Amino acid sequence: MTRKDENLLRHLPIPVQLARQALERLRIEQRLLGAAPSYWLMYNAVNYALFNARSSLTLNDRYKLDEKVFHQFAALALN
Repeated sequence: MTRKDENLLRHLPIPVQLARQALERLRIEQRLLGAAPSYWLMYNAVNYALFNARSSLTLNDRYKLDEKVFHQFAALALN
């Protein structure tokens, strides 16, 4: 994983703790799949963190953040 990938995860519109958990999940998925990081793997890691981590966020807040993250990755992929 490059520093650019780590910075991308850290600057998503999610709480810092969830970004850290997403980064850890991304590393796990990379090891399991033997794959390089991609926007899809990053989105999956963020989604996993949003819906499986302990947080004070409501379910509705989690869905809204998930939508923002998805759109941000989609925009990056299209550029």
